[in-house]
Amino acid sequence: MLRFLADENFNNQIICGVLRRNINVDIIRVQDVGLTEADRPNCIRMGSAKQACGANS
Repeated sequence: MLRFLADENFNNQIICGVLRRNINVDIIRVQDVGLTEADRPNCIRMGSAKQACGANS
């Protein structure tokens, strides 16, 4: 399974499109895990802990 962490500026239409095309992709949005407006190092740490690649705009 591919796992991505999307920052708050990432286009939600892209997220929806990717999830429609491939159910084996897990996209974690920073808004969903309480990291809205968090600095980049904290987002990277959380993504790393969840073994997610970063996706930002």
